[in-house]
Amino acid sequence: MEYADDILARIQAALIDYHAATHTNGRKRTWSAIARELHEASLDTLDTDEDLEDNGEPLRDPYKPLAEALRRFAAGTQTPSKERLDALCAYLKSKSFLTDADLRPAEAWNPLVHALSAFFGGQDDGRDFAPLQGRFAASRKLASGRTELSVVTVRDGGVHAPVVEDKLYSLPIAPQSTKRDALARLLKRSGGSEQRFDGWLFHRNGQACLVVKDSLRGEPSIYTVLDRKVQAGVTPAVMLLVKSRDFGAPAPGYEKGRMSFVAEDTSTRDAAFGKIKERIWEYRQEGEPDG
Repeated sequence: MEYADDILARIQAALIDYHAATHTNGRKRTWSAIARELHEASLDTLDTDEDLEDNGEPLRDPYKPLAEALRRFAAGTQTPSKERLDALCAYLKSKSFLTDADLRPAEAWNPLVHALSAFFGGQDDGRDFAPLQGRFAASRKLASGRTELSVVTVRDGGVHAPVVEDKLYSLPIAPQSTKRDALARLLKRSGGSEQRFDGWLFHRNGQACLVVKDSLRGEPSIYTVLDRKVQAGVTPAVMLLVKSRDFGAPAPGYEKGRMSFVAEDTSTRDAAFGKIKERIWEYRQEGEPDG
């Protein structure tokens, strides 16, 4: 398969998460240990021309070149060969750090996105904007007793709008961690489902919205950012937003029927606005996009 930039970013993030999550005697597993496992599981050969140390002696660690390639890929300074990427994807999928959905490319840059970019203007237009870039997580308890967890990742889109990915989990119990490996274990042990939405972030004059589409069904949705606060000391950045699909159709676990006219009766109005408040997502930043 071909590896577009968005797919490479997901593979890189999965590799970083895997390296951070695998421990031996309380320490991170070395890149050499990961390289050895990768070679044994998915690679036919080590595929390297570097078979000597700098002093001309034979390599003491035959996995050193592959380990260095993995480290550089995680650092964003080098992209592995296609053979190594194929093997790495198979390996990370076997460890539940990648899924088939992660390897599906987002919809290509299209006229709609170009028009939205022109409509909102460039990122440098208007007032200073608190950058929404990184990994944000939010959860809410549904009336059914299930928990919805949303993990939104915003990455730099280069010359285009920032790229957005929203992974939405429906879980029978509240997760203890939002890390990739912990969620994979929870899904395997307790069941649940995962959806992915891909799209872009647009902003101008302090206003921001995320335009996304379900990666499987193609259903569109618009997320409106109500407020955001940058990180202050140990306090993480916060982002409040609402999702159009929570209002255009009932969110899972809520009453059936679409939103209706808000009556003048005080109790009815309070109930209606209370339901709107329930559907505001409060995200907290958990780290850099690829960390």
